Amino acid sequence: MPLFETLCHTYKHAWSSISLANWSKYPSVERPDVLSVDIISKNIDQETGVLTTRRLMICKAAGPAWIQKFLNTPYVYFVEDATIDPRNQKMVLRSRNISFADLLQVDETCTYTTHPENKDWTHFSQDAKITAFPFGIKGKIESYCLDKFKTNAAKGREIMEQAIARVKLEQQKLEDLAEEGFATLERATRNALPSPTTLSAVLS
Repeated sequence: MPLFETLCHTYKHAWSSISLANWSKYPSVERPDVLSVDIISKNIDQETGVLTTRRLMICKAAGPAWIQKFLNTPYVYFVEDATIDPRNQKMVLRSRNISFADLLQVDETCTYTTHPENKDWTHFSQDAKITAFPFGIKGKIESYCLDKFKTNAAKGREIMEQAIARVKLEQQKLEDLAEEGFATLERATRNALPSPTTLSAVLS
């Protein structure tokens, strides 16, 4: 029978930062097996503001020799369907492998919502369903993939933290530039205005 796993985590960052960082997680040195992540479709509902996307993820095939003999290719493809609801601050990512679906199915759902106890934090849940089909070794394949899922989940949280740090750094740079721009504009405006003495002489 399929194996199920649910992992939960609290990010001490606002949902807005999490939702932005999600798009810049890869490439990452923590997951060199993730070769590319590309948006292949997207749509914004004009009434609700909900963004839906589909992304294609290409990973390097990896695993012990007894699994490699089933693959016969260096790549594994996954499709991710995402729903991002900024009004309700909820982001749901659902992914499934499209390679080797007759051998193994990995269904994963990641949900990000505002933390119920702190609006400046984000609650994260990650659910996985792993189903293998080869008779005789399905249990072995499912157990291996479940262990791999847990390892990658831990790395994924580290990668998200790194992506959040980059997002916040970029936001701070933009704020600094804006502040510097306003200060420059204020100085230029002030210097362009005639002094009170000059203005008095002109009006007299």
